[in-house]
Formats: sequence, structure tokens, C-alpha cells
Amino acid sequence: MAQAPATATPAEALADAMAPFLATRQQPDDLTEADQRALALGRARAAEACVPMDAQTLEGRIPLELARLCLFGQRYEPARQAALRALHTVPETEQWEAHQLLAEAFLGLDNPVNAAIQLLAVEASGHFDPAAYRLMVRALDAGGVLQDRSMNELCHVQLTHALALLEQGKVLEDANDTIAPDQMMRDAYFSLSLLQVRHEATEATVEARLQKAAQLPALRALVGGRAMELPGARFAAAGKPVTVDRLQGTSLLVGKAPASRTIALTQDSWLLVSGALWLPGTEGRIAQLAQKVGNGPLLLVTSWEMQSATSHAEAMQQLRAFQKKVHQPILVVDAAQLGALFADVAPSALVVRQGKIEAAGELRNASAAEIFRRALTPPKL
Repeated sequence: MAQAPATATPAEALADAMAPFLATRQQPDDLTEADQRALALGRARAAEACVPMDAQTLEGRIPLELARLCLFGQRYEPARQAALRALHTVPETEQWEAHQLLAEAFLGLDNPVNAAIQLLAVEASGHFDPAAYRLMVRALDAGGVLQDRSMNELCHVQLTHALALLEQGKVLEDANDTIAPDQMMRDAYFSLSLLQVRHEATEATVEARLQKAAQLPALRALVGGRAMELPGARFAAAGKPVTVDRLQGTSLLVGKAPASRTIALTQDSWLLVSGALWLPGTEGRIAQLAQKVGNGPLLLVTSWEMQSATSHAEAMQQLRAFQKKVHQPILVVDAAQLGALFADVAPSALVVRQGKIEAAGELRNASAAEIFRRALTPPKL
């Protein structure tokens, strides 16, 4: 992983050094085993408490409270019914809460389109907070590639809000949550990628404005210069030649001893997933991507420096343990080669065909996996 540039301010250098820790904390699956057990116990209690209540007999704000209870218990259909009831029992000024809870329920029911419709209603009410932002990103992650007008509009809304905050050098926060500027930057470029896939036009100045915002000292002091610049560098790489024509390193194949291997990126097609493979949630995202591409040329690329280990032997043990979970080949290269793949702690993907970068971006969820699949196997003319 590239170090902070020599010209970085002390604040930027510290933020760059803190980036691996912060990236881990930003993952939705960053819970200890004790946290997970306590959460499971709480969800079970909430699910049990949700069942006996009839939302249609409730008045006032009680349906909102019931919806929240059911959502915590992952009882999404009762939550949807309760939130729908709340639209008829709360004042108009509070209906945004019902729309927001409806959006979360629809996401739980695997219906991102209806979630998008509810989130657009939240935004139209003038309400926009970190919770609404995170739901927008979840909806786009789940269904952003769907050919739907509401999804298209949600892409524009998310991009507009993120760009406005970034240009002002601000973070999105309330008493309970904060959206970091590097996350907003990644999300903004993801929305740009979705709009690109959907063949939707955006203002010609958007990319330049994001690049300018990435240079704001106030934001760079918070998360580091690299974290602010990398999403734009990935987005701009599409359509350009890869900066290294080959990868050389230690190959780890399932059931075989480590061996030296050279990958010629100028030949054939490659889907390269790079970064810290130990980051929470990475296993599930790789499995989702592998399911999308089938028998495609998926290769996990990392470096020894990227491992959370104190020795080479420990790093090898960690990589082998991870490989048993995902059943994918791993290539361990040096830090310079990894940097050429726009790698960071949070895993990213790069589609290379005949030496040309077809797509590059953060490894997220379903929509991102679909973008990479399409870049890997373009439609026949």
C-alpha cells in the first residue's frame, strides 16, 4: 500500500496512517464475537415482541415504534405493515420517519425499487440525515443497476447530496452517526459508475468538482489524501492501459504448495480483487462476485505488507485460512505492484482485458458485482 506523500501535512500523514483502522471500523460487519452474540439475543427478543401486535389497531406514533421494533428483530413484513399504518397516524411533518422505516423494511424484503421510492419521499420532505444517506447507499448497492426510474433518480439524489457536502468541506453527521468524507467520495463515484452503466448523462463538471473537493485540506486532514483521491483515480482509470503489464509473486492455489507465478495482464481477461482480505465483510462480497462471474478469471491479489500479521509464517497461515472459506486463487505480490492496481485496505476490483482497464472500483455488494461482470463479459455486437 502506498505511503503518504512526502509533501503531506502532519495531519494528512496521521490520517493516512489511521486509514486501515478507520476502514475496518466503517465496515458493517465490524463486530466482535461477543457483540454478535448480544446482537443475536436482542434481535430474537425483538422478533418475539413484534409478532403479537396488530398494526392496524394502533394510533399515533405507536406504529412507528412497532416498525422500529420489528426492523430490529428482522421481521420485515410486520415492519412494513406498521410503517405503512404510521403514514395514516402521524402528522404530515413526521411522515418522513414512516417513509424511512418503510425503505428499510423493503430492503429487508429484497425490494430495492420500492425502497428507492420511499427514500425519494424522505428527500422530498426536506429531511436528510446519516440514516437516510446510509439507506440510499444500501438501496443503490442492492438495485442500482436495475432499469428503473426511481433508481435512476436516487443515483442523482445521492450524488448531488454527497457532492454538495464534499465541496463545502463538511461531513454528514448527527448525534448518532457520522458519514466520513472518504466514504461520501467513494459513494459519489459509485453513483457515477451506476449512471454510466445506465447510459445516463451527468453534468460534465461533476468529475472535476469531485477531484477538486478531494484536495480540500479540511477533508484530507480527517481521512488522509490517499483516501480522498483513490476513488477518483479508479474511476478515471477505466478505458486506459494498465500501468503494469504483468504481476509476479507467490501463487496460492487451493490444495497446492506455494509457487512463483507470473500473470500477463496484456493477455486474456482478468478480474482482480485486491486489498486486505481480512477486512470484515470481504468474504461475503467475494462470494457474491464469484457467483456473478461463474467460472470467470477471478484472482485475489494482496501483499505481505497488507496482512495483519507479525511474521511471514503467520501471514501465510491467515491467507490459507481465508482461502479455505472463499475457494479462490490468491497471488501475493509486492507493494508496488499492488499500488498499480489502485489497491487500498478496503478491497477493490479491477477488470483488465488485453492490457486495458475496463472497470475499476470498490468491491461493494450486488450492483458493483454486476458492473464488474458486465465489464468482464461485454454484450456481443
